[in-house]
This record gives sequence, C-alpha cells and structure tokens, in this order.
Amino acid sequence: MNKNKISVLGGGSWGTVLGYLASINGNDVTLWMRDEEVAKEINNTNINSRYLPNLTLGSNLIATSEMADISDSGIIIFCVPSDAFREVSDLASNYIKEESFLVTATKGVEKDGFSLMSNILADYFPNNAIGVLSGPNLAEEIASNHLSGTVIASENEILAQTIIKGLSTEFFR
Repeated sequence: MNKNKISVLGGGSWGTVLGYLASINGNDVTLWMRDEEVAKEINNTNINSRYLPNLTLGSNLIATSEMADISDSGIIIFCVPSDAFREVSDLASNYIKEESFLVTATKGVEKDGFSLMSNILADYFPNNAIGVLSGPNLAEEIASNHLSGTVIASENEILAQTIIKGLSTEFFR
C-alpha cells in the first residue's frame, strides 16, 4: 500500500481543497467524484470551475468518476455529504484494502439513526485505522492561503502523523 497515494472521495469545495493540499505536499492524488464531465474538466484544465474556480490544481492530482481508481491508495479521505456517506462507503468497499488509512472529513451525522461518519466507516471497514478530520475552516479560505486550523483525531498515532504530514502547508511543518 502506497501511503503517498491519497484518494479523496468527493469533488466539492472541501474535497477539492483537501486533494490540492495533499498534492502540493508531493502525494499522488486521486479525486473521485460522481460527475464524469467535471472529472474530465479538472484533468484538462487543472481547475474545478464548479467549486473552486480560482484554485489551480497540480499535475499530480487526477480526477476520476471510477471508484476502482482508488484501489492502490494508502490513504482514503471521505469527503462526501453525510446523506451519501453510507452509499459511497458501500461503493468503495470493494476497492479499499485493510491496511489503508481511512479518514472522514464529512461534517454532520447520518439522518437515519444519527450515526457519526466514523462509525459508518467502522461498520464497513472494521479492520482499518480510522481518523476524523475537522476544524474551524472553510475550503475557500484554505484555497486563498488564509490561516485556518484543522484537527485530525484518531486512535492510531501513525495515521494522525501521516495526515498531518500529508495535508499541512510548509508554514507549519
């Protein structure tokens, strides 16, 4: 498993900026999204014009609408809306290996049953290390290089340190 290969599930503003941060830190990034046309546009222009039109993405970030493209990732960040989280977890379950680190960056709880996103990950991936990424931040502020804070919580110290290294800007390394 390649810990320098990071997949971000969700091509909205938060997923796009997390993919951007991972890519500027030298990681190969796969940005998965449902919309094949948006994925093609990102690959052709290095811009997600729908969500962050002023942010130029690096050449080591590849967008895709094929879930199978995440299969060789050492880190997978779930960044989809909470109402789609279980469905995307199910779609991804055939492609995620037990040694991959899983991180949820989705805010909120599941509408039916009030499950936390980390609990849904634990249901689908009971043998994977799981982390939660959160903080007082906005994707647009991060994309504009404004100071913001983000927290990674995990029982797995290696996962937490790997995420800090993979997503931090140079100012904080």
